[in-house]
Amino acid sequence: AGAYLAGTDNPQKTIEEYNAEIAHMRQVEAAGWVLKNPLQYHDTLSFCENAIQKDSENPKMWYSKASVLIRMGRYETALEAINKAIQIDPEYAHAWSKKGILLNKMGRKQEADAAYTRAKVLENE
Repeated sequence: AGAYLAGTDNPQKTIEEYNAEIAHMRQVEAAGWVLKNPLQYHDTLSFCENAIQKDSENPKMWYSKASVLIRMGRYETALEAINKAIQIDPEYAHAWSKKGILLNKMGRKQEADAAYTRAKVLENE
């Protein structure tokens, strides 16, 4: 049996189990960047949602979920996801940029410009 990890939501979780979860979350993060086949979208979305269930305060997972939803044409749901990423980390420049892209696709040019401006400010800090 492996050593137990203190300070987690489950004190019975071993270090090996925790490391396996982290490795899975890194795979999910990467999956958001390598989507090439629309048949993968549902699987990747499912991975993102599972990762969010495990760590709902990870802005990168919400960002990845938004990225997949944008590719699927589900803009309103993508906007909810990217807003959650920004709520968790208001300094996340990439999330602001993704929000600008999304709002532009939705025809909301003024809001898109504001999001792009915020991203640029954060990138220059």
